[in-house]
Amino acid sequence: PVREAREVALIRYCEDAPRADDFVHRPAPMPEPGPGEVLVRVTHLSMDPFPRMRMRADSRVGPPMGLDRAVEGRGIGRVLASRDPG
Repeated sequence: PVREAREVALIRYCEDAPRADDFVHRPAPMPEPGPGEVLVRVTHLSMDPFPRMRMRADSRVGPPMGLDRAVEGRGIGRVLASRDPG
């Protein structure tokens, strides 16, 4: 089983289109799923307009994404571990 996680974190709010230096790729702790949770290896992450607009300090669609935190978005992936009966 995979025991290493990686994340993409937003380190600076985007002024226009996101640029590579607005982000950092880094290791992250590998969580264990709790009751009713699953651990998913994300294989594809969507960057549709909603999360992109939240990467701005002056977001008009909700609170800005937190700096130095993993980027939020929708994705698809493969279940690695599950503690959910379904």
